[in-house]
Amino acid sequence: MKYTFEDYLKHLHSLNYMGTDDNMPESFESWLSQLDTEELMKYADDAMQKHMSINELKYKNLILKRKNPTKTFIGGLVIGIFIGLFISAVFIHLTLFN
Repeated sequence: MKYTFEDYLKHLHSLNYMGTDDNMPESFESWLSQLDTEELMKYADDAMQKHMSINELKYKNLILKRKNPTKTFIGGLVIGIFIGLFISAVFIHLTLFN
C-alpha cells in the first residue's frame, strides 16, 4: 500500500481530532486550508524524513537477509544432493527391476 503525503496529513489531523467520523473529512479540509506555508513545509520535511527512515529500514533488512550467503549456498547444496540421490535411486530401480 502506498502511503501518500495526504495520508500523512490526515494522520496528523486525526491525532488531535475530536468529533464524529462523519465530520472528519470536512474538518480535515478546514484544518488543511488553515495551514500556513511554513507549517506545510515542516510537515513535508517530517514526512520525507519518515519516508526515508522507512526505506532505510527496508534496505537494512534486505542487507541483513543477504548478509549470510553461506546458509543459502549450503541449503541449496543439500537440496541438490538429495535431488541427485533421488534421481540416482530411481534410475537404479528402473535399471535393475525392469
